[in-house]
Amino acid sequence: MKPEKKIDFMSILVYLAMVGLVLIIALPPVLRALLPEEVAPPSTVQDELEALICNRSMTLSNVDLSLRTTSTYKNGNLFRLILTYTKDQDQDQAANDQPSENPSETTTPEADPFDSFEEIQHFEAIPDIAIERDQNHVKIDVTEDVLSVLEEDELLAKYVQELTALQNVFEEDGYTCQVTST
Repeated sequence: MKPEKKIDFMSILVYLAMVGLVLIIALPPVLRALLPEEVAPPSTVQDELEALICNRSMTLSNVDLSLRTTSTYKNGNLFRLILTYTKDQDQDQAANDQPSENPSETTTPEADPFDSFEEIQHFEAIPDIAIERDQNHVKIDVTEDVLSVLEEDELLAKYVQELTALQNVFEEDGYTCQVTST
């Protein structure tokens, strides 16, 4: 007769531990292959952006100028303002191409038409406002940070209004405006 093998409690625990370890190691890759990965839905909270773009043409000191304001709103609050003043370059080119009737005549340089705009002079005095300027173009860029710091500025207050109110102000001043949304 063969000796009878005795199954004790400890050997059962060892077998269960081995099966458990095999499951812990093998089960995650198997489940990853069999079950599809859940993709989180894209965030439904998006910033609502609106831009009020207003244009106006004018003549100042016999110089044709183009004025453009771009007011960008994020969730109904103004967060960027860009004022652009552009001199008509076709007019400048035509004036430079015309020969002088009297070559002995000396021409005096014309005053810079941009200097007659209160906004340009005012915003140039504020160090935090980005201004790009050359002889045919002035661009004033007022960011959200500057807008929050200069809440008390009276001239800036003209531009810091709710979108439809600002559109009405510009259209009363002779601008043509359009609103774009994204």
